[in-house]
Amino acid sequence: SNQRGLVIVLNKIDTLWDELKFPHEIKGVIARQRAATARTLGISEDLIFPISAQKALVAKIKNDPSLLAESALVALENYLSSSILPLRQQLVVDIVEKDVGRLIDANRVLISQQIGHIKQELGELEKISDKSEEVIQQLLEKTRVEQTKHLEIITQFQYSHIEIHKESLVLQEFVDLTKVDAWIEDTRKKMLSSWTTHGMSWAIRTLFDELRGFMQEIATKSDKVRRMIRNSYKGIQDELGISTVQAPKFNVLQYKVDLDFLYQEAESFRRVPFLAIATQSFAIDRFYKVLGLKGRDIFQKLDRDMRDWLEHALDPLKLQIEEHKSMTEKKLLSLQKIGRSKNTLQARINKLRAESVKLARQLTVLRRIYNDMYTLRVIDDTPKVRAGSS
Repeated sequence: SNQRGLVIVLNKIDTLWDELKFPHEIKGVIARQRAATARTLGISEDLIFPISAQKALVAKIKNDPSLLAESALVALENYLSSSILPLRQQLVVDIVEKDVGRLIDANRVLISQQIGHIKQELGELEKISDKSEEVIQQLLEKTRVEQTKHLEIITQFQYSHIEIHKESLVLQEFVDLTKVDAWIEDTRKKMLSSWTTHGMSWAIRTLFDELRGFMQEIATKSDKVRRMIRNSYKGIQDELGISTVQAPKFNVLQYKVDLDFLYQEAESFRRVPFLAIATQSFAIDRFYKVLGLKGRDIFQKLDRDMRDWLEHALDPLKLQIEEHKSMTEKKLLSLQKIGRSKNTLQARINKLRAESVKLARQLTVLRRIYNDMYTLRVIDDTPKVRAGSS
């Protein structure tokens, strides 16, 4: 699912070297194996490197350039140095996009919301610049009604937050990694007590049935919380008439896909002849390292990402509500001053215009930062020519 930093190495090509065959015939066999591997894994052939590590070692010890070239190790080394090491920069970009990018999006929405409030207030103030005091009082009363409505919405949000928090605690308690550990350990014991290959194979199949069922239950429960969060955002944003900002995203699907891939790996593990001829202890050790630990890693990552999502899911909405409250209070205070003295009207209009310009500059800066991040990703994702290719 993610081919960044992926390299496939087909070792021991020297076993195909045959003095009775022409060099082009040997190259043809290697090329066919490389192509077949690419089809099987669904990846580009450029990521597959047939080599002979043993011959490369001998060539370096004996300082034999011809043998080193035949080992094909140089192409792999060049690829690692030119393509894999620079990916460290991209890993940093990924972290920035996830954490800083989320903050940038939230602040862009807030600033846009502030600009919208200022434009609305400016329009109202410019209309009453030559109107009677009665019109000003009507606008003041309208703002007080908005403030009352806002207080009601805060109560609605607090109730919604409590309900979502309750469901979040239920979900977090349900995603218990000790269950996964217990299933893996139980499978190990079943394999240890089994005297047949069929018994060990059945134990592995049972484990993955349990893991996949557990994943489906997590998906169902998390979808319920996700719907509650989405409804909370929509209801409050519609009531306040504020710009739409999306809740932080979380979906169990990516973890289900990872587990399904591991399930296919487990099915292959169960069917390979190695399971029938390997010693019991070796087969169990391979199961634990190849399948058990990978399965636990998937659920551990799911648990970590899910907790982070639940902790910050309502943050953008909270910021919007607080900003709307602040702008409404400022507007009310301004109208009260204008009601007492119309001399403050033009001063308020000038101040709002200056704030609008300042906010527009801030929004431009945030857009520039976002565009710089995107440009960095585009440059990094530019296809690279594989070392050694024509």
